[in-house]
Amino acid sequence: MSIKMNSSSFENPLLKYQNIKKKKKNFEKKMTRRDFLKLAGTTAVVMGGPKVFADYEKIASFLENTIKFFKEDNEEDIREIEKIEDIIQGEEKELAPEEQQEQEDYKNINEIFRMGLNEPIEINIKNSLITQEYWEKQHSENPKYVNSFKVAFKRMKKYEDSLRKIFREEGTPEKFMYLAIPESYWNWEKRPGKKAKGPYQFTKRTGRKFGLKINRKIDERFDPLKSGRACAKYLKYLYDKTGNWDIALAGYNGSLIWDYLREEKEDKSYEKFLAYIESRARKDKEEILENKFFSYYVRRKETVWRISNRFKVSMEELKKINNIGQNNKIKTGQKLKIPIKDKRAVEKIYTVKMSKYVENLNYPPKFNAIIKLINDGFVKH
Repeated sequence: MSIKMNSSSFENPLLKYQNIKKKKKNFEKKMTRRDFLKLAGTTAVVMGGPKVFADYEKIASFLENTIKFFKEDNEEDIREIEKIEDIIQGEEKELAPEEQQEQEDYKNINEIFRMGLNEPIEINIKNSLITQEYWEKQHSENPKYVNSFKVAFKRMKKYEDSLRKIFREEGTPEKFMYLAIPESYWNWEKRPGKKAKGPYQFTKRTGRKFGLKINRKIDERFDPLKSGRACAKYLKYLYDKTGNWDIALAGYNGSLIWDYLREEKEDKSYEKFLAYIESRARKDKEEILENKFFSYYVRRKETVWRISNRFKVSMEELKKINNIGQNNKIKTGQKLKIPIKDKRAVEKIYTVKMSKYVENLNYPPKFNAIIKLINDGFVKH
């Protein structure tokens, strides 16, 4: 999106806004569209009076897009870009055994939602239920999953009564205490390299936001009861935002619900959420397979040179495709098109992009499968 004003007139208010953001401890609270419009209106007055003020809704949209990079955990996007960078640089990492199993599961779920190269993507309730059946079969027939499931259920026994009480106190259905099973299978010893930790797999940022103490001396993510309370609070927070427990589950393990909520203000439902993901996935597929590029959002302190080097694209080509001026100026949150130069990389990058959608699609059916098996008496203490 282009806002017609010179760059110097826009810089100072945005920088001022970012500085204010850093000082505000409550910045993580969700800002409404009304808040953005107020902020943008004030910014417009500072920047140039009535003429600029007429475009304040455009400014609001730009600020909203920028803010989302600071407000929520975006590990999903970070992992995705790191994988794409590895593909382009020819430095793909060897998968650990658990990652190989995860990749196999993703491949199977891709097939359920018809997310292959030569198929029309179909993301709907029917295929979500088929995914649940897939996970029921995995946890009742696949020896690896069956063993992990039974061990986790047995280990949780001594905490169950306390966890039930905690989830009731937080207004979250008791069944969600079993979220620790698909999250960690109650196998949550400290593992290097993983940012999410503990039975309910919290990152530092999200854990702190929902009441966990995390510092050099103590990490309450490893406390089953305290992390359980944080889980109950987080899920209730997500439910209050969405009005649907399945969407809340998708939000616990993915970030697409925030984009969905920005688009769907009124009548939210899981069916509409799935339709939104289908639309996004089809757009990505068209970009990558037909137009041979992928979308990338500029991060803090990034330069044109750094991005061109990262993705093996010449600066001149990157500037031309994205209408970047001779001053090489780009802004945090700005959307860029990154051309895919290596034809062999197209399919791999497409697979990486689709994996983000699988993460958001996969979690509700997986959890619901586990709950069904528990209710059916498949596992016992």
